[in-house]
Amino acid sequence: MLLMAGVSFALSQTLVIPALPEIGDHLDASATATSWLLTAFLLSASIATPIVGKLGDIHGKGRVLTVVLLVFAAGAVVCALGRTIEVVIAGRVLQGVAGGVFPLAFGIVRDTFPRERMPAGLGMVSAIFGIGGGIGLSLSGVIADNLDTSWLFWINLIALPAALAAYLLIPPLPAGRRPRIDWAGAALLSAALAAILLGVSEADDWGWGSPANLGLILGGVALTVVFIRVEARTADPLIDLRSCAGRRSRRRTSPRSWSASRCSRASS
Repeated sequence: MLLMAGVSFALSQTLVIPALPEIGDHLDASATATSWLLTAFLLSASIATPIVGKLGDIHGKGRVLTVVLLVFAAGAVVCALGRTIEVVIAGRVLQGVAGGVFPLAFGIVRDTFPRERMPAGLGMVSAIFGIGGGIGLSLSGVIADNLDTSWLFWINLIALPAALAAYLLIPPLPAGRRPRIDWAGAALLSAALAAILLGVSEADDWGWGSPANLGLILGGVALTVVFIRVEARTADPLIDLRSCAGRRSRRRTSPRSWSASRCSRASS
């Protein structure tokens, strides 16, 4: 089930890339407008990934994964039936929500797999994202040459069986205290990621040194700094930066602690 969910999202990332010219011709859209099929998807995925992961902690990873895959499938239908580039871009924004499959899949493996099988499970989930992307690049040409371009999106409906399996097989979150979602942090991180990614994506058209491009990238970096400061003062942060710092500090201090204990034993 997790592998099928991962394949669905991985395919959607790369299937449209080789077929962008054919999609543009089919929709009578310019190359610049057609490129937004990829840009809009990446922007949506980058924003959705941390938020969906947090929602999984609050409402249960299986239920949230089901909703995410249903939204992804709905986006595929919108793209397949769309007759204008604007409609298809909107469908790609919906599909990008499935970027949350990444943290949800890893969290489900951590929560449900036996400890001895956890490394293998994490490895398989990680590998399928890369393998699915590679398959998508090859499959795109076959579909574009032999079928209608709408099949580049219809194929994403393989997410529906995974959505049903996630709902039926993954147990709901047990009762107890649940963290709140940090909407201020989510807004800051979303704006920062969107600004940086949009600046990088449009750099070739706008120019790396253009005011618009520099403004987006530098603004995104500034928002990232603000996000880090806000998260450090939040009780239930979107991303627990303090735990990451704690792990690094423990790794740095452990050799000293070991040396100090060894000296103590030697002197005694």
